[in-house]
Amino acid sequence: MIKECFDKTLVSELKEKQVYDFISSIFEKTPITAKYTLCVLKRVLNYAKIVYKLQIPDLSEMQNLFKAPPVKHRASLTEGNLDDNIISIFLALKNNTKNQSYIDFTYLAFLLLLRMNEVGQIEKKNINFIDRVLYIEKTKTLKDGFRVPITDELERVLRYLITKSDGQRIFISKDSRTQTGRFNASMVSARLRKSIQGQSFHGIRSIGRLWMHQNGIPFEVAESCLTHVVGSAVTRAYLRTDYFEERRQAMEKWHNYLHNLLKDIVVLE
Repeated sequence: MIKECFDKTLVSELKEKQVYDFISSIFEKTPITAKYTLCVLKRVLNYAKIVYKLQIPDLSEMQNLFKAPPVKHRASLTEGNLDDNIISIFLALKNNTKNQSYIDFTYLAFLLLLRMNEVGQIEKKNINFIDRVLYIEKTKTLKDGFRVPITDELERVLRYLITKSDGQRIFISKDSRTQTGRFNASMVSARLRKSIQGQSFHGIRSIGRLWMHQNGIPFEVAESCLTHVVGSAVTRAYLRTDYFEERRQAMEKWHNYLHNLLKDIVVLE
């Protein structure tokens, strides 16, 4: 590919625009190939510069092609009154589904503030009521696992879910069409989006994070509740804590708030 494009061009005559146009044309089709091609081309040109003392084009700006796109935030009802927004989510969900598991799953997601797949993969063996710890084996950001403090409200919900499940996971599918028996969490997400405009499943985490901000939960503790990695690698090397006890206090406040707000709406049956 490189040879075909620059076969009749001397290295000393090569211009930045020629390379840019070449890489851009590949990038439009396959970004990975474009990145690899640019890497190979830079090595060839650097070799020509060192061995043959040739003037080569500056390709440093080419990396701008591969910058990650701006983060697109998930839809979340964080504008206006938070109490009304949370209530409206569950009322809309109740009106648009007859599947109690969807409501249970969403309420547990509000309690835990974890990602959808992390909630769906919780197994009974991960729950330790004696030490009051729920162990998440792996999250998107924490490959070594994450400890969730079990509050009174979370224990109430987990015990209820355990009695409903006859499998290893606390959420299983009872649909005969699902051979694996795995609970289809994406269906909950789709129903949530359909039930109320402007709210995605992932946006539940944004609601919880906003509540913590409004209620004076320290930044590091609130971020840790969402399993966000806080600080640089150097900072984390010296500050070796997961804020477990601080998170327990924060989650107790959050769970008490949710229970009092939704006790007449989210009825565990």
